[in-house]
Amino acid sequence: MLQKGIEIVFGRPYREKRSFVAFYWMGIGVYLLLLLMAVLARFSFPDVLFPLIGYPLLFRFVYGVNAKLQGSLAKRRMTPLIISAAFFALTVAIVQGIGAAGDGKGVSGYRASMTSKVSRNGNVTVSIGSLSGYYEVEKVQAVSGTIRIPYEAAVGSGEVTLQVRSGSGIIWEQHVSPAASGVIEFEPAADTSYSMGLQTANAENIQLTFQTTD
Repeated sequence: MLQKGIEIVFGRPYREKRSFVAFYWMGIGVYLLLLLMAVLARFSFPDVLFPLIGYPLLFRFVYGVNAKLQGSLAKRRMTPLIISAAFFALTVAIVQGIGAAGDGKGVSGYRASMTSKVSRNGNVTVSIGSLSGYYEVEKVQAVSGTIRIPYEAAVGSGEVTLQVRSGSGIIWEQHVSPAASGVIEFEPAADTSYSMGLQTANAENIQLTFQTTD
């Protein structure tokens, strides 16, 4: 039953050569390893939907093409090399996909999973399951006079720093461990854009509530 299920998902192995059978099970092993990585990283289902579906499809294509090439390239003994290169490229692509999961920005300096942002009547609530790096939660519009943003923040494990950044660097910050509340307050410069976000090496179960400046 298990063998049949695997063949439905990944296709049937090419049994004429041992190297093809070995590569077949190696590919399945890599898939299971990547799923385990996703579970340990606590990615939500939507975050890994593309790798979950895309890997078997790409695997079937790559493996099928190499199986068809086996006959014409067998004498040159090039097929195992082609399969190795193809599986390596495939694995790198899927790992990059999982690394970029969350908000699709894992390759841009942070990794976040299970994120949500709800805005209602000027109040914004941000929830993050796990975070590593800097995660922007809001663009802050510059207005005349002092900007004041009431906030409440909490973190389940780890330490988070709530920050306001501009092109020149960090202009305001507050450490959160396990909770903090108050008012973000600063004087905006003309024609300057600001970013409010969360910075951490590694933290989980982050909650942030604030009022918009609109």
